[in-house]
Amino acid sequence: MKIQNINEEYHYKFQEGNFQIVTIKIDLGVKEIEKNKISILKSKATDIFNNHLFSECFDLEIYFQDSVGYCILNYKESCKKIIRKKLKLALDELLIQKNIFMDLELTLGIGSIVEDLSKLYQSFRLSYYAMEERILLGRGKLIENVEIRDNHQYITGIFSELNKSMEKAIEILDKDLLITSIDEFKKMLLGNQNISGEEIIDSVNEIFKIYVILIRNNMMEIENKAEFSNEFNIHINNCGSVEEIFEYLKNKFLKSLDKIIEDKRQADTKPIRVAKEYIKQNYMKQISLEEVSSFVGFNSSYFSHLFKKESGKNFLEYLSETRMNKAKEFLKESNLSISVICERVGYCDIKHFTKSFKKIAGIKPNEYRKLYS
Repeated sequence: MKIQNINEEYHYKFQEGNFQIVTIKIDLGVKEIEKNKISILKSKATDIFNNHLFSECFDLEIYFQDSVGYCILNYKESCKKIIRKKLKLALDELLIQKNIFMDLELTLGIGSIVEDLSKLYQSFRLSYYAMEERILLGRGKLIENVEIRDNHQYITGIFSELNKSMEKAIEILDKDLLITSIDEFKKMLLGNQNISGEEIIDSVNEIFKIYVILIRNNMMEIENKAEFSNEFNIHINNCGSVEEIFEYLKNKFLKSLDKIIEDKRQADTKPIRVAKEYIKQNYMKQISLEEVSSFVGFNSSYFSHLFKKESGKNFLEYLSETRMNKAKEFLKESNLSISVICERVGYCDIKHFTKSFKKIAGIKPNEYRKLYS
């Protein structure tokens, strides 16, 4: 599309000359920042760029999407050096805003200069690539003259090991193994001196996808999955260093796994809670381990193991304790005879009842009644 046509359609004032994209990155971190503060900073950045650069350009357009601003510069070849100088001045003035916006960091990624508007994407690509280099080179800088690196083969190799260790960690819900796996991957990733910021960010996004897939494959659920993913995408793009990125990733996974582990614990203990309620309602009957395990949907051997694990006592001990606690209530609060109480709490043999009561209470039923009468 010709410059004239673009100007007519989009109301620009482009002319033949140099075109260049500058990416303005506002790093918000993982803290919640007031939206009005961000809006004010975006407006301030737009004003600063216009004040420093507009007079040197045929046209200057700025567009912000979330925490990233894209500035198109169109200027004469003879203004190339002054544009570079003005960009540095604009950044310096932007950095002064840190005194006002304490939690925010700013970086400029400078794209290549192109003379043909159809090649503007090349400038955009390099400006964005330069901006992502900030996680390695540091924020608060003007990053330019970057070369795109390709470490695809190396990254694919270390992902193979990460996949295996993450799969094992998720399968057994081992948080320590998961964190160790990510730390080892990070160590190997940064061990490549040629690695780029873009490749690190892409790798972290891939780790996130692997986590989500493994959770699903293991028949587990992430609470509010859409919100979980959206929050990750927002915050990961607002981390301004490698350390910040990986710490956020690990904390995100840990919180998620904690919830999954708790949900699983609740699911595992629900049958025990149901069983205890069943015992509470039926202690006066001749109930058995087989009857209760069938009621909650387990075979008796597995139920017996699970009941002991969750309750700290076996089924018969818990049933006996429940019956004796009820017997104590009857002894303290009623005039029922010992034999009647014996029957009401599920015993057929008063001798067995008395022996069981003494084993738990330390004294016989009639002595207990006298003590509390």
